[in-house]
Amino acid sequence: MTQNEIPRDGTPLEPGLYCLENGLTINAHDEVIGNGVTFYIMGDITINGRATVQISAPVADPDPSPALPGVLIYVPKLDGATCPDQDIVLNGTSDSYFQGLIIAPCANITLVGTGSSDTYYGQIIGWNVIIGGEADTSITYDASMPDPLDTRIELYR
Repeated sequence: MTQNEIPRDGTPLEPGLYCLENGLTINAHDEVIGNGVTFYIMGDITINGRATVQISAPVADPDPSPALPGVLIYVPKLDGATCPDQDIVLNGTSDSYFQGLIIAPCANITLVGTGSSDTYYGQIIGWNVIIGGEADTSITYDASMPDPLDTRIELYR
């Protein structure tokens, strides 16, 4: 799938797995909505301020395969690249939220939000993680997120 196939007019994404090979850019005034979604993205991610993005990862029950329960965004290391190899910039607004695990072990991740918003719910794993925004930014640990899962491995072709 290409990033151009992601609806940007507020039409909700169907729950499931979305694989993008050339990164993702969401610009100002775009509106991307999706519940129960996992994004597998190879390349940089840029979500510009003034875009409305409301996305949440799938829960474990019922089984959301091939989407990954609790995982919102997964950005794998590029073949042959040296870490850090990709950049993720998420500029949230008070109308946006991201719920679920963001895992990008070889990416620089920058999260910037506006005041009076609880934009990011979950865990963030990256090579470098930079968080900024208005003075009322807070970090809260919630042991119930993401949903507890049994260990498993799956192979999809």
